[in-house]
Amino acid sequence: MLRALAVLAAAVLLSGCGDDFDPEGRPVGVTLQPVPEPHPFGEGAQLPVQQPVVVWSPYPGWEDVASVTPSPLPRPLDQGSDCRSGLKVTVRLQNGEDSVSTFEEVEYGPCRRPAELEPLRRTLERLLRRRDAAERRKGRYPVGARLAALSGPPKFRTLARVSVRFGEQGWGQVAAAIPTPLPRPYEAYGYDYDFGCRSGYYEVTVFFLNGAQAEYGPCLRPPEIDPFVTNV
Repeated sequence: MLRALAVLAAAVLLSGCGDDFDPEGRPVGVTLQPVPEPHPFGEGAQLPVQQPVVVWSPYPGWEDVASVTPSPLPRPLDQGSDCRSGLKVTVRLQNGEDSVSTFEEVEYGPCRRPAELEPLRRTLERLLRRRDAAERRKGRYPVGARLAALSGPPKFRTLARVSVRFGEQGWGQVAAAIPTPLPRPYEAYGYDYDFGCRSGYYEVTVFFLNGAQAEYGPCLRPPEIDPFVTNV
């Protein structure tokens, strides 16, 4: 039977400030997000931010990442008022299983990180360089994205649509929400869109430099796509 994909996710961002830093759960995902220097003329004049590296359990690369993720996690360091750019590492923790899961996220950087995080940061940075080189060779580098809100089945109808391309206002936020590597759409695995829709009907389309595109939704989507739907 098809496993229920909806999870009760209470995502809590832990900064490590104060004496209550006590993250619970097991690591299930790690992200390395390059944070660019702010452009003096604002976001609309910025080059797109470099795509983050996102590694989830149990997908390829997770064993290498998990082996260098410290346990217990160290307390994040204060970034100070002069922190403007660098590399931000985020560790996502899961408590519980399936529909009763809760999540916590612990952020490190972008300027200062505990020494215990450096093996993880170096591993993710190698994946970032390798991924970007491969994507550019194939032309599969994101240059645009579209989020469409749809009516329910049996006939999906577009209710609203937001589309942002490279160089346009808001591309920095959109690019940061696109997971890398992009997961395969569930349609490729034979899932039925009419089954189990619990959180609205949204269709996500990512456009690539080589003219190709990847579509997700409108009902079931890989969990890596959900942050894009909720943040854009």
